[in-house]
Amino acid sequence: MEYQVEHISWNAGTVTDAVFDADIARLYGKEFEPFLNKQPYSAFFADGSDVIVRSGTKIRSAPKLPELPVL
Repeated sequence: MEYQVEHISWNAGTVTDAVFDADIARLYGKEFEPFLNKQPYSAFFADGSDVIVRSGTKIRSAPKLPELPVL
């Protein structure tokens, strides 16, 4: 699904010493642990605001390309 999100411009900045300390399995599910148990390689902060999330639309997948023969 794809959602349109609207908000005012946020002030943002970079983070130099990022730490992500959470119970990943409980928050996101065990399937996300391999990806989120690593040291973050980028991070930023933003002051944020209220947002409007519009109704979602289904993203159609691209047609599958035929497999090429192995030579």
